[in-house]
Amino acid sequence: TCSNSLSYVNTIENIEFFQGDTVVLPFKFVDSDCRVIRIMPTDYFVWYLCPYGNYDMPVIVLDSRTDTDYIWYDTSKNVYYVKITDELTRYLDYGKYVQQPVLFANSGSGVERFQRAEGTILLKRKIAELNYETGGD
Repeated sequence: TCSNSLSYVNTIENIEFFQGDTVVLPFKFVDSDCRVIRIMPTDYFVWYLCPYGNYDMPVIVLDSRTDTDYIWYDTSKNVYYVKITDELTRYLDYGKYVQQPVLFANSGSGVERFQRAEGTILLKRKIAELNYETGGD
């Protein structure tokens, strides 16, 4: 939901997936007047993940300037994508996390930080596979 107040926070749909799954999340940004922000080549995007309730302890921080295997921008759709892989989640504890996408947009007056959304991610634990050995008599 968009609001004309600078204090609004959009809620991102809650996401559930298993540790080790690969998931791609799309993000589009709007300003305080609910207008879609056109991403410029000098802008960058950072995606944060922290355990639920522990906002000062991010466990994953992905930056579009350095983490190009995990974050990319589609110019035709004006959307940033974040790819969460087994490599990123396999050592995380299963449970509830908070994600916050942040756009750093370069403007004539400097860099503006657009952090207007938050959502939860529930990392589920996979049931361990049993290794059955078959033997002959």
